Amino acid sequence: LYNLDPTAKEIAVLDTLGTQRKRLPGQERAGLLPAQRHAAAAMARSIRRHGVGNMQGEMGVGKSTVGAAVIELLDAYPALILCPPHLVPKWIREIEEVIPGAYARELRRIGRNSDEIAEVNDVREFLDQFKQASETAKRTGGAKPKWVAVVAHTSAKFGAGWQPAVAYKRTRDPLTDKIVDACACPNCGQVVLDGKDGLAVPITDASEMAEKRQFCHNRVPGWELDPDGRTKLDGNGDPVWGLRPCGTPLFTFNGARRYSIAEYIAKHAQGDFKLLVADEAHQFKSKSSDRGVAFHQLVTAAKQTLTLTGTFFGGKSTSIFWLLHRLNHGVRHDFAFHDEKRWARLYGVLETTRRRRRGDDADEDGVYTGNRRYRNQAKEQPGVSPAIVSRLLDTTIFLSLKDLNLALPAYKEEVVALDMLDDQGQQYRSMDSGLKQLAVQSSRYLSIWLQWSLARPNSAFRDEVVVVDEVDGEDGKSVRKVPLMELPAINPNGHKWLPKEHWLADFCKLEKQQGRKVLIYVRQTGTRDIQDRVMMPLQANGLRVSILSSNVDPRKREEWIAKRVNTLDAMICNPRLVETGLDLVQFSSVVFFEIEYSLYTLWQSVRRVWRLGQTQ
Repeated sequence: LYNLDPTAKEIAVLDTLGTQRKRLPGQERAGLLPAQRHAAAAMARSIRRHGVGNMQGEMGVGKSTVGAAVIELLDAYPALILCPPHLVPKWIREIEEVIPGAYARELRRIGRNSDEIAEVNDVREFLDQFKQASETAKRTGGAKPKWVAVVAHTSAKFGAGWQPAVAYKRTRDPLTDKIVDACACPNCGQVVLDGKDGLAVPITDASEMAEKRQFCHNRVPGWELDPDGRTKLDGNGDPVWGLRPCGTPLFTFNGARRYSIAEYIAKHAQGDFKLLVADEAHQFKSKSSDRGVAFHQLVTAAKQTLTLTGTFFGGKSTSIFWLLHRLNHGVRHDFAFHDEKRWARLYGVLETTRRRRRGDDADEDGVYTGNRRYRNQAKEQPGVSPAIVSRLLDTTIFLSLKDLNLALPAYKEEVVALDMLDDQGQQYRSMDSGLKQLAVQSSRYLSIWLQWSLARPNSAFRDEVVVVDEVDGEDGKSVRKVPLMELPAINPNGHKWLPKEHWLADFCKLEKQQGRKVLIYVRQTGTRDIQDRVMMPLQANGLRVSILSSNVDPRKREEWIAKRVNTLDAMICNPRLVETGLDLVQFSSVVFFEIEYSLYTLWQSVRRVWRLGQTQ
C-alpha cells in the first residue's frame, strides 16, 4: 500500500504544510519532518482503501501534526476532531498553523440553558455556515473552505439530566392489602406497577425509578401496534382500533436541556463530516462507557476515520478489542461484540481455573458412578500474542521518536528506594497485614487493601482512620461506614520531614542548581489530598512551587502552565491532569512521588517532558 513512495501530488500538498511554524532544533527549515510526511501519506492511502487508519505514535512525535496533514491530503472537509477537553485549544491552533487557510472551531453544545430563550445548536450552525461558504466559493471562483470542527469527548457524550416525573394515586397494595399512595402515569392516570414475587405491585417511591428512564406500559384505547412498533393493519390494510401501550415518559429533563453531540451527528448529520480524527483513541477502548458509545456513534456517522494514540495496548489483548470492533470490518465479521473471551484465547493470555463444586446436592459426586463435578472459570491475564499484529498491519503505522532522526537528550529512568522511619514502618506493616488478611477472606476488601497500602506511606504525617462499608446481604448495597483501624500521625523523631519528603527537597535543590525544572506527580489529590504537604518541604528549602489542581478548566491548563512556568522550580499535579497531549518540555525531570498503577497514565504522563523541543 505504501513503500515510502509518495506521489508528486502528495509531495506538493505536504510541501505546503507547517511552513509558518518555528523550526525545530536540528531542522533545516520549517515544515513537516520526513517521517511525519511518510506517516501522513501512508495514513491517507490506508483511509482511502479501508476507510480507517490507525496511528500509534510515541508520545511527542507530532501525531496532531500528522492528523492535520492527513485531513489536507484527503481534502476531507469538513472534518471532525474528537479529543480530550484540555486539547481543544491545541487542536484548533494546530489545524490553523499546519494547514494554510484552514479554519477550526469548537462545537460545545446543543440545547438551551434555563436563562436562554432559543436553543443553541453548534453542529447545525457549523454545517450551515460551511455550506454557505462552499456555495460562495463555487460561485465566485474562490478557494474551497477548509473547515474543521473540534469537539471534546465530554461534550460529545453528555446529554440532559433527568429525574422521575409521576403523579400519585391512592390504590390497594396486593401484598399488604393496605391503601397506599402509588406512582401513576401523569397522562393516562393508571398506577405504575413493578413485578415482585409474581405479583404486580404498585411503586410508592419515585426514587425507585431513578436508575433507568421509564415509560408507561399500561394499555390505553388507541390504534394497536405490531411487535415492531408500527400501526397494526387488518386484512384490508386498515388500522385496528383496540388497546396500545400508553408510552408516556415517566421522567422529565432538569437543569440545562442538552443533547448529546455524538448522538445528534449520528441521527441528523450522517455523512456530513468527511473524516473523524479521534485523538487519544485509547480512551475509547471500554466496552460500554459513555465515551466509547459516543466514539462509536461518530465512527458510524463520519465517512472515514483516523485514530491517534500513544498507547494502543494496556497490557491485555482485550484492551483494544472493542476499539478494533468499532473500527475494523474484519474484526466485526469474525467476532461478536461480546466475544472478548474468544479474542483473549486467540490473542492474549487466558487463565482457566478448575474448581470442584461444593455445597449443592445436585453437584455432589455421583452415588453410583463416583463422578465429580467441576466448574471452570476463565480470567484474562496480562500478555499479548504477536499474532494480534495481523489485525493491525493493513491499517496501522507505528512511529517512534527515533524515526524522526532528531537529537533528543538522553532518557533515563531510576527507582529510588528509601527506608521508612521505625515507627512508620511498624505501623505500615501492621496495617498492611491486617488488611491483607481481610482481603484473603473477602474480595470486597481487596480495593481497600490496595488503596491504603499505596497511600499510607505518603500520608503518615496525619491521623487517619481506615473505614470499610458495611454491606446489606440481600441487595449488596452499602448500608453504613464502619471504622476498622486508627492510624495516628507519625512523629518524625526530631526530623522535620518524612524520608520521601526530605529526599524530594534535596533532589529538587540539586536540579535547580543545574537550571532544571522538576515535574512532581502525586496520586492523592482528591478527598485525601497531600499536595500541600508535598509542597511544604520544597518551599522550606527556598524552591518556587505551584500546584496544578483539577479546579483549573481543562481547556485552560496549557495557558495556566505557560503563565507560571518561567517563575517555577517545580510543579505538583495529578498525572491524570496532564497525561495526554500537553507539551511540558520546560521541565527536565519527572518524579512520581506516588506509584501510578495505570500503565496508560504512567506511559502517557512521563512523556509530557521527553518529546520534540526538549533540550536538556
